[in-house]
Amino acid sequence: MPIRLYRFWIDPVEMDVYIDWFNRVYKRPPNQLEAELSKPAPDEGRIAELAHEMVEHLAMHEALLARRDHLLGDELFHCILHERQPIDAYPRLRAWIERADERPRV
Repeated sequence: MPIRLYRFWIDPVEMDVYIDWFNRVYKRPPNQLEAELSKPAPDEGRIAELAHEMVEHLAMHEALLARRDHLLGDELFHCILHERQPIDAYPRLRAWIERADERPRV
């Protein structure tokens, strides 16, 4: 059953399943790809296989976004993060976020 956090609804089971999938499945190919690319002689076949897996995982996010505007929570959730987690006292974190924000979007 969905629960109300702040002023938006979120299904805690769905959230747990998504986070588990993200950590166990979604992050695996990029991490393995980084390891493969760091080898003195990367295996091009393995690189292609991992890149293909990464593309396949986009379908999960596409399906979730078919029913809503955000993966978890709503616009208010993101405003809460922005407004209630001031980063001014964390210059390295702020600089990292700014560097990430400058990068091209997927």
